[in-house]
Amino acid sequence: MTNLRLTGKEFPTAAGPGACRARRARRGLLRALSAGGLLLLAACTYRGDLETPFAQKLTWFSLLNGDDIRSACHEGAPDRLRLVYNGRYQEQLRVYDLVASDPAGPNAGGAELLARVQDADSYNRLGSIDLGSPLSAWQWREARASLSEEEFRRLQRTLEQAGLGEPTPAGTELLSTRFYWIAIACAGGRVWFQAWQHPASDVTRLPFVSLLLAADGTGVPFNAPRPLGADEVALQDPGPLKERERGGFRMVVTENGLGGLP
Repeated sequence: MTNLRLTGKEFPTAAGPGACRARRARRGLLRALSAGGLLLLAACTYRGDLETPFAQKLTWFSLLNGDDIRSACHEGAPDRLRLVYNGRYQEQLRVYDLVASDPAGPNAGGAELLARVQDADSYNRLGSIDLGSPLSAWQWREARASLSEEEFRRLQRTLEQAGLGEPTPAGTELLSTRFYWIAIACAGGRVWFQAWQHPASDVTRLPFVSLLLAADGTGVPFNAPRPLGADEVALQDPGPLKERERGGFRMVVTENGLGGLP
């Protein structure tokens, strides 16, 4: 993202230790279900796959913190960007990954976009298995698109206008029961992070939102924020993984990332 005029410092990877501890306790069960594929997931580090069984449950906090982007971010690395919308965790999740196009290719200066959306129906199938289609419970709706150089620059500018590159709201608790956006970028060999949560921020009118939705070919309508009652926002006491997700979870914004579960 050569157009972003970002200044600041890079922080080490933080994968959400609280989330990892909870998931490591379930390794025995997961190995029994998939002895080979789950060795990768046991470390709770997101590596680009949300469709592998249980990958979302194990690596969601790592994805939000952009651990994969952080580990690959260095001088000369291609610019990358991830924007995640939490439209209440059980109702809608939207993940937008962008990587700078090949500078020697036909879309030089632009970016390749992968949009993924999971709605309430998809979430409710997590943890269930249809023998006729065993991976259907982890399916996301996906769409790919190429952004031209001008479109990519415009997205970069709107992100800067929204606050990417400025101090984060450190100490803010992001609640899975609320509506929020997270942005993480590798630009010019440095890592940048920002978060916006409703109602402190109008997450529908952030400058970059309309551009993302215009490029989103998944066909899933945006789950816009709405007034929530206290009982809808409140988090229940942690329990088993499925129950804890239904009860909600929280993450804490740090200077340049997420501090995981308190």
